[in-house]
Amino acid sequence: MHKRCAILHLTYFDVKALIFMAVQFFLRFVFVTTILKWLLKLDLWVVILIYMLKGLFYHFKLES
Repeated sequence: MHKRCAILHLTYFDVKALIFMAVQFFLRFVFVTTILKWLLKLDLWVVILIYMLKGLFYHFKLES
């Protein structure tokens, strides 16, 4: 009985870990697809922002 309980306990934690991994994967997938959708909508703004950030970065790099 005790052994059986231990096995059930282990499988319960395995299932919990698997569910956690699945949820993490799903959330990451949703996050990435959402970002890609936004990038497709706002690709121009993103490019402009990246160039601005690059310019700032190089500006500070040159000053320091």
